[in-house]
Amino acid sequence: MSSGKNESTSKHDQALEFTEIFEKHFSRIYRYFYIRVGDNEVAHNLTSETFLRAFQHFASFDNTYGRLEAWLFGIARNLLTDTFRRDARRTAKSHLADMPYQESQNPPELKVMRVERLNEVKEAMEFLKPREREVLALKFGASLTNKEIADLCGISIANAAVILHRTIKKLKALLIREGTEDE
Repeated sequence: MSSGKNESTSKHDQALEFTEIFEKHFSRIYRYFYIRVGDNEVAHNLTSETFLRAFQHFASFDNTYGRLEAWLFGIARNLLTDTFRRDARRTAKSHLADMPYQESQNPPELKVMRVERLNEVKEAMEFLKPREREVLALKFGASLTNKEIADLCGISIANAAVILHRTIKKLKALLIREGTEDE
């Protein structure tokens, strides 16, 4: 066992049990997959496979090389890449309108407007490059920081911020253009 793992154990009061890790990170990893694949069942399967792989390799995790969260998302990204390679016909389109969300006290009209707007976002995202969709999924699906995105993508923090800024700007322009075409 590496010294980093021993230090991690002492620093974190004998480390979190894997069940706690699963409970803490499941929803963010699921949302990341859901935004990338647009299918609830596939997202759940990929999330489960991510945690299975993490569990199998947990003894080799060494926090001196990075945070646990980044390690988990690295596993998730690699799994997604493997999945896309196996099924080259599958596209990474987002199906945001189908994304589960908590019921609120909003009137039905607001819910209909929300679904319509999410459909517009989904259609606009189809015009984004894969890297742009990836950065959006990591930022808004997984709620990662720009530093964490940079680490996962192998780019600088500044580059991650620029990609994110330009992608949001591009998405807004696509949505504005779509809105004016409908009128």
